Amino acid sequence: MTYICILIIWFKSGLMTGDSDNGEGGSVEIVSGRSSGDANGANIQISAGEASGKETTGGTVTVFAGHGTNDDRYNGGNGGSIELIAGSGQGRNRDSDVGGDIYLQAGYSLQSSGGDVFVKSGPSIEGDSGDVTIASDNSGKRGASGRLNITTGFAMFEESGRVDISTGNSHSSHGGNIRLEVGDGAVGDGGNLIAIAGATKDMECEYISELV
Repeated sequence: MTYICILIIWFKSGLMTGDSDNGEGGSVEIVSGRSSGDANGANIQISAGEASGKETTGGTVTVFAGHGTNDDRYNGGNGGSIELIAGSGQGRNRDSDVGGDIYLQAGYSLQSSGGDVFVKSGPSIEGDSGDVTIASDNSGKRGASGRLNITTGFAMFEESGRVDISTGNSHSSHGGNIRLEVGDGAVGDGGNLIAIAGATKDMECEYISELV
């Protein structure tokens, strides 16, 4: 009788550069090739693995910037930044040659809730926590600056999502202010501040408050 032994080995692949004891460690750079002619630029795709088993979760994509580990009290280490910068559109057509977009979207769900999106600044042990700034950039000579839209999604049978704007509590000082300010105009009136409450078909009255 002949016995056959089959050895199955799972490999974990990795990409790692060398450490340095007295200088800069090795860098990792992933660059797709340059296209020419009528072809679009080559893509770079990073995708975690799918999980098909019961009660399993798909793989996670984690991007960490480097720590600044020097603990000198006068000028120690700083944490590295993570930058996502879309490509520029350098064509001369004002309507079609636009800069690249940045999309940040959580995953969908067939029956339960879709994934949440969290944008949160970093905490501090003894100082201030980081600021969060959401702003459109300045316009060119002949254009308007970009709009800032904060809106919840459409709901079919349940209530639509709520928009909450609130400042945090303070343990030993006053709570933060909420400030709404409309920009000035060089020609004509300044911008309006309009607040309109939602109407309903289930009551006789519609409550609308408008500030101009």
